[in-house]
Amino acid sequence: MFTKSISLSLNTIMFSLLLTVIVNLKELPTAISSLQTAKRGNVEDKKFDALSDDSLHKMLFKLEKEERGVGLHRLIEPFSEKCVPQLLKTPLPQRLTALFDKAKVDLPIAEIQSLCEDLIINYSVNIEQQSIIERITRSQATCKNWYKIREGRVTASKVYQVTRTSLQNPSKSLLQQVVYPMDSLFQSQATQWGIKHESSAINLLKQLMNTNKLHQEFVVSENGLYVSLSHGYLAATPDGISHCKCHGKAVIEVKCPFSHKDRTLEQAAIIDPNFCLYVDEDGILKLKRSHPYFYQVQQQMFVCEITKCFFCVYTSKDFG
Repeated sequence: MFTKSISLSLNTIMFSLLLTVIVNLKELPTAISSLQTAKRGNVEDKKFDALSDDSLHKMLFKLEKEERGVGLHRLIEPFSEKCVPQLLKTPLPQRLTALFDKAKVDLPIAEIQSLCEDLIINYSVNIEQQSIIERITRSQATCKNWYKIREGRVTASKVYQVTRTSLQNPSKSLLQQVVYPMDSLFQSQATQWGIKHESSAINLLKQLMNTNKLHQEFVVSENGLYVSLSHGYLAATPDGISHCKCHGKAVIEVKCPFSHKDRTLEQAAIIDPNFCLYVDEDGILKLKRSHPYFYQVQQQMFVCEITKCFFCVYTSKDFG
């Protein structure tokens, strides 16, 4: 095997086009001593003329059809324009916190509401922006954009509280959480336990669906933050998105209640009136429609434009 380098000049860009030619394939010596005495084959050095601009462009047009693409396309026009990542082509939507106007702080609440309605009408997120936001925020809490894009948006985990607070005298702590999510971070034994067992719950869901053949080719993909196309101030981050051949997509929301980690779900539903599940007359566990988690999954489905949800509750007693 040998390599020859050809120097090319095009539009003042100097680069090297590397051509690798397989001349002869031989079995490599296996012993170290053999490597020391192995002789190189006689290869005659040849000189090549530099490619003309026209010949180079013809070659690049042919290589453009290759699925993996060619690095030279990133350097030479008109190919370079096609190699620009979509993220650089599509600007992210304006941060909602940038809409703040200090001069309007003391206006009557009715006037502020009217101004907000006008702003929302003119504020939108398109499908390309939604897709890019979802992709760049998949690392979630370790991603700065995840916090920046959530600023001022009502996320699914906060929608219940937002619908319950007063417009005239809203909860200041809730406003702080919505407008400045980065400043509202906290860790507790309960949240740590939930984060630790979330992946276990999703793996159990996949195992259940595939082992019992409840869904065809059931898979779960990770996701980032989704921003609503129709209501740009709403957002959601499901714990996963499932796909199957029989039912399409579904959002996945996982809860790992630390206070009931050593109980069965049925025990928790019976003894705790504030638990998210209840046992119906047929003995089936269901999500309470009045519970904050019901509001959460409803917004997740709305924002993601998906009509199904797997609501998973994990305890060590049932699944550990």
